[in-house]
Amino acid sequence: MASGSRSGTTARPFGTRTVGRKIGHRPRPGCTAVVGHDQPTPRPIRRGVGKRPFFPATTWIAETDPEHAPPALAAAYARVGAARGWVANILRVHSLNVPALNAHFGPYRALMFGPSARMRAEREMIAVAVSAANARDYCVAHHRHALRTEGDDDALVAALAQSPECAPLDARGRALVAYALKLTRTPASVTESDVQTLRAAGVPDAGIHDAAAVTASYNVVNRMALGLGVELQPEIVA
Repeated sequence: MASGSRSGTTARPFGTRTVGRKIGHRPRPGCTAVVGHDQPTPRPIRRGVGKRPFFPATTWIAETDPEHAPPALAAAYARVGAARGWVANILRVHSLNVPALNAHFGPYRALMFGPSARMRAEREMIAVAVSAANARDYCVAHHRHALRTEGDDDALVAALAQSPECAPLDARGRALVAYALKLTRTPASVTESDVQTLRAAGVPDAGIHDAAAVTASYNVVNRMALGLGVELQPEIVA
């Protein structure tokens, strides 16, 4: 795994656990220092049928909570909520269109949890960077927690969430973030040379495919959240 330093900041790959310490983040030239990454204080969780948590509607359109879901929607909720025990609002917003809910969840699982030697944490890194570029706090909060679960320390994750271009990453991580941000902000400007840059940084073609797919997917998810007012409840950190 590649590592190096830029402006006194130790860079390391995502997904490499730092036990018992945090990386001291100092910004690269032209970058703003990152401060603060506290989570909101949890509030008591409402519970529905079978003691599974559910929450008040937090979107701009009608939605159906698990307690009142008809059979087809209840089955979809059970499937998408099985791992965590609750249904995230970004999935509940599809409650008026059950096929769309199922279609959302399948690609998400394949893209974010499919087989990979190293891309699992890097996929979460891309999700955070894209969501930060789109100013979508809901998705940033979800995937910041996922990155912590993968072993990345709070300071590094906070840097990525607040200023992805300035996060102290290794060469491969910097190349992936730069590609994801370019594809998000100015997609028509992406050229084959951007793919060659990823290859030079050690990303295989399968990983380049995944980087493009995750970037595209989270641009869709971010726009659904922004367009329908999907909000993150303080109870949710994942």
